[in-house]
Amino acid sequence: MTPAGSLLVAEGLYKAYGPTPALDGADFSVHAGEVVAVMGPSGSGKSTLPHCLAGITTPDAGTVRYAGHTLTTMTDTQRSALRRTDFGFVFQFGQLVPEQQFSSVRTGLLVAATATLALIAVGLLVTTLEQLRERRRLLSVLVAFGTRRSTLGWSVLWQTAVPVVLGLALACAAGAGLGLALLRMAGKSGFDWAVV
Repeated sequence: MTPAGSLLVAEGLYKAYGPTPALDGADFSVHAGEVVAVMGPSGSGKSTLPHCLAGITTPDAGTVRYAGHTLTTMTDTQRSALRRTDFGFVFQFGQLVPEQQFSSVRTGLLVAATATLALIAVGLLVTTLEQLRERRRLLSVLVAFGTRRSTLGWSVLWQTAVPVVLGLALACAAGAGLGLALLRMAGKSGFDWAVV
């Protein structure tokens, strides 16, 4: 039974990581101004409980209510907004990396990817020019027999453009599929395009 006037209440929390339960039917309540210490042996759910209470981790079962809001039915965006305004959280990791370091890594990866794509484009251009140089004699013979130059131009375009377009489409589809699979494994429901 939940004590009357509780500000933060958790009932029947269950959270498992693989086959190992970190919380198994945990109940918790705290009143405004009350100080609480969570103690226990390693693996007893000391970190998982506050993560569930703050809406950082969604429990597999049970409910968490804070000031009339049911956190377990809120969206990620709603829980994030609540954490920004009502919760303070100090992580036990202690070696948090500043956001500037992440942005410099992101910029470095973007520059490296752009340079790699530019090198691939130059390689494709050089290969196409070499193929045209090798086919020059064959193309001259075809022109001598009355083949229109526009037909030859279209055939060369299709021979070079179609493989590039198909390869690009396949790479985009495979990359998007891999990205979605990784997001699902990480428990995320969407992608933040603003980061890109």
